[in-house]
Amino acid sequence: MDHQNHDGGTESEDLQTMQRNLLKTVAAGTRAANGLPLGRDFEFHNTSAAFGAKMHTFTKRVHTMMESLVKRVDPSVSWGDLGDAGPDVMDDDDRMESLTDITDALLERVDGMLDVAKNSSAKGSAASTGRNDPAPAQAFVFSPTNKTGTTTGRMVQLLHASNIRRPQLSFSDKVDNSRSAIFVPKIRDKPNAKEPLDLEPIRMTASGEIVADATQLGNTMVSHMSTLGIPRHADKGELVTYPHPYQPELDAYEPKEDLLTKVSVTDSMPWTENDCTWVDTKEALLALKETLDGVSEFAVDLEAHQYRTFASFACLMQLSTRTRDYLVDVLALRAEMHVLNSSFTNADIVKVLHGSDSDILWLQKDLGLYLVNMFDTGQAARVLTLPKFSLAYLLQTYCNVTPNKAYQLADWRIRPLTKEMAYYAQEDTHYLLYLYDVLRNQLIAHGNQQANLLRAVWMRSRDICLQKYEIAVFDPEGYQRLLDKHSRSLTGQHLHVFKALFDWRDQTARDEDESIRYVLPDHMLFDLADVCPREATQVVACCTPTPPLVRMNAHVILEVITTAVDAYKAVRKKQAASSNVIHASRVPPRGGTVDHGATTVPATSGPALAPLRKLRSSKQLVCDVDAVSAMARLLVTSAANENGAMEVDDHEAFAKASDVRKAFCSERLFGVPFVPPTAPTPAESSSAHPTSSAPGGTAASSAAPAERAAADKIISLSKTPRLGHGKNSQQGSEQRSNQKRKGAFGGQNDDIHGGMQLSKMPRTHFRKKKRS
Repeated sequence: MDHQNHDGGTESEDLQTMQRNLLKTVAAGTRAANGLPLGRDFEFHNTSAAFGAKMHTFTKRVHTMMESLVKRVDPSVSWGDLGDAGPDVMDDDDRMESLTDITDALLERVDGMLDVAKNSSAKGSAASTGRNDPAPAQAFVFSPTNKTGTTTGRMVQLLHASNIRRPQLSFSDKVDNSRSAIFVPKIRDKPNAKEPLDLEPIRMTASGEIVADATQLGNTMVSHMSTLGIPRHADKGELVTYPHPYQPELDAYEPKEDLLTKVSVTDSMPWTENDCTWVDTKEALLALKETLDGVSEFAVDLEAHQYRTFASFACLMQLSTRTRDYLVDVLALRAEMHVLNSSFTNADIVKVLHGSDSDILWLQKDLGLYLVNMFDTGQAARVLTLPKFSLAYLLQTYCNVTPNKAYQLADWRIRPLTKEMAYYAQEDTHYLLYLYDVLRNQLIAHGNQQANLLRAVWMRSRDICLQKYEIAVFDPEGYQRLLDKHSRSLTGQHLHVFKALFDWRDQTARDEDESIRYVLPDHMLFDLADVCPREATQVVACCTPTPPLVRMNAHVILEVITTAVDAYKAVRKKQAASSNVIHASRVPPRGGTVDHGATTVPATSGPALAPLRKLRSSKQLVCDVDAVSAMARLLVTSAANENGAMEVDDHEAFAKASDVRKAFCSERLFGVPFVPPTAPTPAESSSAHPTSSAPGGTAASSAAPAERAAADKIISLSKTPRLGHGKNSQQGSEQRSNQKRKGAFGGQNDDIHGGMQLSKMPRTHFRKKKRS
């Protein structure tokens, strides 16, 4: 009951007026915001003093409005003046976050008040009528404005049903979205058959080879599925599918001659004057079947629901003949709709649809219906290369009708339908037969004598009918396509978390029969991967407003994230343990350990670790191949002595020297590309180390002073200015000349550990850069 206010109106009228004005304002603001320049365009415009001043004024005004809104909830908040850089003043990000939190709190309070009001209303209604029905649909209406600022007269309906019962819970065919599930065609008899119904599953190996006996039809179906990229997996690792029940009939289909000639076009009468019949009983459905069997063509369309289910399902079917329109409640008649196959698969009856790709799959999955002899007006628009291919464009162009798209966001599960929803649905098919006649004649007029264009539309439409519904296959690599779609790039543990949550979202959506958007929207998935929460409360905080399944599974999500992070760290640790490359970043603090491949050496046991630590912390790195080789041999010797080994292989030291050289002397640091030195031959190694295998490790221990000297040489080099640069270029040239004459360590005959002449290794010199 509506209550009258002081101005003579009702409270419901005031609420509708407020909703209408509010949504008009939001729509206008959104359009204005979308018209602002972004990125570089904004920076370019901001170079104008007038533009910058105007944006500053608007920004200050927005800040004032935001602060005013926040102070209504928390009067103690102070954002400071625009441009103030004081320590207590929030930046724009903090302000936006504060406003978001306040808005969420307000919306939660509104939801709570609405729940209280609805419960009170429901109790009163139940007390007076003795019934407890779900709350009716609520429509939020606004009239958008056009470019001139006047209203368009088209009302947009945001229809929402409260406490609606999920129809799939009462389906006789229970929903199975599991990753191992296989869709079995629902058809049990085959009207208008050229070949008997074949429902034998087709099994094949992962390579595409047919397992056991398979007909040519099976081979064709397997090839078709492989092209679509939708393999099916059996329990034994085989791929399983079922043939298209009407593939033989569709393969043999050719349009008859009378379908390739011009027709006389009769104007369609206004849809409001056409009779519309509501069909929701088996008796009414059988009467509709008889009607459709007796016509030469009829139009078909479907309305489906996609948000509260994993795989969308059909809710309403619209049918139109030349004289009557029909609305069929397929939720009530889901198990009985297959009787219409007598007309749907009759090759003598034309079925007209627009944009039928999804309709074909809904007909098969939900209703067990298949189409033979279908004409898609969307394909006709493409063959004619019209500017647009939408049904709205065709209606405006050929019928002078502006379609009412006000209910395109409606929830078609609602029963009973509102009058406006029924009008909207009826309009979708009422003009299709007229469009079929007009487009058919145009295709003939623009084609050749063989009606090639019209024939092409028939063949395209037939190929759409050959589509076969399959349960969506989970692609483990699908997360990468999602990243590409949003132009995002994640690395490290964030990528591992994103991949794990992508898997969890898909599995949860299948288990609960909800859409992935309902379970966890994409932007929240990215937020969780970016933050990697460590507590369940942080999981909820990342998802605002929090989806119901996220709130219910916050601890499960936290466990998924923690497991992914731990798995990533384990992989990184394993990779580090198996790597033989020495990096300065792997040198531990004093008292720790350093990992040399498979050998872990205490930090205090190697005399070279302290110099290497200093080298890592130095600001300038000037490395010589001989010095780095000596460092590598020193590290290897430390590892050998720690394990009691008496021999150090020159090739191992040389390999480590090469790795260290790559790590320190990169082209980025020194401006020269790395050229690996030539390794000594086995003969050179054996001749250079005549005593390396002496008992007791004498050679190794006696070389320690020389190797410590080599380590000190690295430190001295690290403190030397870059050679050949700036004011020290002349000095650097003299140093290079001396090095050429004497070698890196003062002479060509200096031996470093066991007589190995490191001066034999070719040095990598620094290129002198041109001064800018």
